[in-house]
Amino acid sequence: MAEIRMAVIGVGRMGLTHAENLAHRVRGAWLVAVTTSREERAAEARLRCGEVAVYPTLEALLAAERLDAVVIASSTSAHADNVERCAAAGWHIFCEKPLTRYGHDLRVEVIGEEGAMQVGRFRHTPVRLLDRWGVHHDMARTTPERLGEAFVTELRAFVDCVVRDIEPPVTGHDSRATVAVGIAATRSMHEGRAVNMTELMT
Repeated sequence: MAEIRMAVIGVGRMGLTHAENLAHRVRGAWLVAVTTSREERAAEARLRCGEVAVYPTLEALLAAERLDAVVIASSTSAHADNVERCAAAGWHIFCEKPLTRYGHDLRVEVIGEEGAMQVGRFRHTPVRLLDRWGVHHDMARTTPERLGEAFVTELRAFVDCVVRDIEPPVTGHDSRATVAVGIAATRSMHEGRAVNMTELMT
């Protein structure tokens, strides 16, 4: 399989970023369609991605297109249902997080008596300082600005897995371990004790 036919389901801010990356920056991907019920989003998708088919619903896409893979970037509440329907169609699926109701947070905070420091993907460099004089940082305005290259890299890895029929570099075990770290940190905060990861990874 030299090139895979792909669609993006939902072209809000994140979906439009994924669509543009597929159209211009991911070798082996051929973006053939997107879904949106909003005319202004359809126009923006065509402007940024070229002449792609636009369908108002997933149902219309399922009925009209023969695809190899999809990126699901619809509203969070629709992710699980969209995954099930696309899987039933036999398509490879890249689902924008979160798959369930849980979101994500990329920060660490250290809080002291006279200030605080937050480390995370807020800006071009990952440190911001909060002290008695204010907040000091160079904030990136949007998620695509903060994580733009990561979005391209993950789509390239996904397409490579589909084209070459190989396992992904990040596995389900890796994802589970990441969630376990967050659960351990929350449990530690609520219970006032160190939490061993073996409690969560059995």
